[in-house]
Amino acid sequence: TVCPMPQPFRHPVSPYKDIIYVQKNQKNVEFILTGGKNIQERITLQDVYQKLGSEMILLDRGTILNLFHIQSIESNEIRMDEGHRIAVNPIRIPEVKRALSKYWGSNI
Repeated sequence: TVCPMPQPFRHPVSPYKDIIYVQKNQKNVEFILTGGKNIQERITLQDVYQKLGSEMILLDRGTILNLFHIQSIESNEIRMDEGHRIAVNPIRIPEVKRALSKYWGSNI
């Protein structure tokens, strides 16, 4: 099933749970999806973040993570489902942990 995304998404984006993370790619954003799929859209990362909602965290200027797909948090990287590893500034780790705790606290 495809989740109804408001414009300006040109391509249908999978349900939020299928989005592992979103990253800036020059003037586009790239949705990294489960099953090894990727979709690129010409939209700002901030617009994507506003549309995706509370299951996501803006990690830095170029990356949005889906909290559902975080497997572990190390000192300088976050391990996501399907083997994805995202570099992170250690200063951001406490914020990510708080968001993750809040997410799982409200979804269990």
